[in-house]
Amino acid sequence: MRRRRAQRCLRHFSTAGRWTDGGETWTSPSTAECRWRAILPAAARRLLAAQHLVIIGDLHARLLFSSLVYLLNGTAAPEEVGLGFMPHRWREGSECAWHPTRQAAAWYDWAGWGEFPKTHRCHVRAYGWPNLHNVTLPRATSWWGVGDARDVMTMLQKESPHHQVFAVGTTTVTYVWRSVIRTIGSSVDGPYKRQHARVVDKVCSLVGRGPPTLIIPVMYAFDAQWQEAKEVATRMRGLFQGLRERFSSAQLLTLGPSSCQPRRPFSVYMGRTTRHNTFHNVENASALAPYALEAAQNQSVLFVDTLPSKIAFVPTSTTPCKYDLPLGPMSEALVQIVLNGLASVLERPST
Repeated sequence: MRRRRAQRCLRHFSTAGRWTDGGETWTSPSTAECRWRAILPAAARRLLAAQHLVIIGDLHARLLFSSLVYLLNGTAAPEEVGLGFMPHRWREGSECAWHPTRQAAAWYDWAGWGEFPKTHRCHVRAYGWPNLHNVTLPRATSWWGVGDARDVMTMLQKESPHHQVFAVGTTTVTYVWRSVIRTIGSSVDGPYKRQHARVVDKVCSLVGRGPPTLIIPVMYAFDAQWQEAKEVATRMRGLFQGLRERFSSAQLLTLGPSSCQPRRPFSVYMGRTTRHNTFHNVENASALAPYALEAAQNQSVLFVDTLPSKIAFVPTSTTPCKYDLPLGPMSEALVQIVLNGLASVLERPST
C-alpha cells in the first residue's frame, strides 16, 4: 500500500510540477495524498536516517549522487561538495565552468571541457574520480590518454567495483560506477541479473554499512545505443530481478530516460543524428521511457518520469542540457522529486 502511494506521488510530483525562481527550482502542487515541500539538508538527513542508498549507473547516476551529497552535506556551493566528489553544476565565473560555445571537435567532448587536458583539475572535477584517466585495461593505448576505444564500454562491465561513498550521521549514500544496460547479454537471466547484484553486494561489503535499503539504478541515454528499444525492457527487467532476489528487503527505484529538446540554446539533441550514429530505431532517449516503465512496473519497481522537468527546463551557459545529462538544477529537481515521493515509504509513522 505504501509503495503504491509512493508511486502515485512520484508520478504526480514529476508531471504536475513547474520551474520557479527563474528556472532554478522545481515545485509541485500538493494534493490530499501527496504533500510537496522543499526538502532542505536537515530534513533530508532526517528522512534518510538509518538508510543506505546505493545509486548505480554512469554519468546520469553520478550527477544524481552528487546532487544528493550536496543536499545532505548542506554545502553552500556545488563546488564545495568535497574533494573527489564530482560537482553537478558550476558557479558563474568559475575557471572550470562549462563553455558550451567552445566545443572541441572530438566527439567525446560531452559538455564543453575539451579545452582542458585530461589530467587538468577541472577535468577531474567534472568527470569525478575514478574516471577513465585512472582506470586502465590491458593493452590500453589511446582512450582519454589511458585506454582503447572500447574501454568506456567494457570497463563498466568488469567485476572491479569502482565506487564512492558519502556518510553523514546514520545515512550512507554509495555510488557504484557501472553501465546499467550496456553491451553484454540479452536475456532476462543474462549478466545483468547476476553481475550487478553481485557487484553491489561486493561494494556494500567494502563500504561496511550493511546491505542497501534503497537501490536506484539509473539508465543513461548512451546505454541504449547498441540494442533495440524493446531490449531495454528485457535487460532492465533482468537487472531488477537480480537486485530484488539478492536484496529482498530493499526498496527499488529507477529514473526513466529522457532527452533534451532539439534546437534549444546550449543543448545537444541526442538521437539518430548523433555523431555516434549508433542508435537502433530510437529517435531520442525519450522513446525509451515506455520500455523502462514497463520493466519497472513488471517488477514492482518505483519509477520516476524525468521527461517533464527536462522538457520545461531552459538551459543556460552554466547549466546546459548536454547529451541528456541532468546538469545543475535538473539533478537537484530529481533529488527533490525522489525524496518527496519516497516520504510515505521512508518516514516513520507518528505515534
